[in-house]
Amino acid sequence: IKSTIGNFNMLYDLSRKYTLNLSQSFNFSERRNQDSSFGVLRRFDRFVLSFSAYYDAVEDVSGLRFGIIPTGLGFGLASDQLRGAFGE
Repeated sequence: IKSTIGNFNMLYDLSRKYTLNLSQSFNFSERRNQDSSFGVLRRFDRFVLSFSAYYDAVEDVSGLRFGIIPTGLGFGLASDQLRGAFGE
């Protein structure tokens, strides 16, 4: 694959409990967008709740994701992990 792709990701703490996440990938070789996403993280005492929306320009798909990440474990459960269980 001969392409030059640039990625930009920004995390911004809105408060102690809320973080905004913006992400963008651009293919400079083809001069077009690869994918875009934005999301919000909400911190609780024992877990983090995530919600995001995305658009994949390569596959022309978009959707919503959500996840629950227990504090201290380093992994959690997200909606994109469940795709196989529902036939996608």
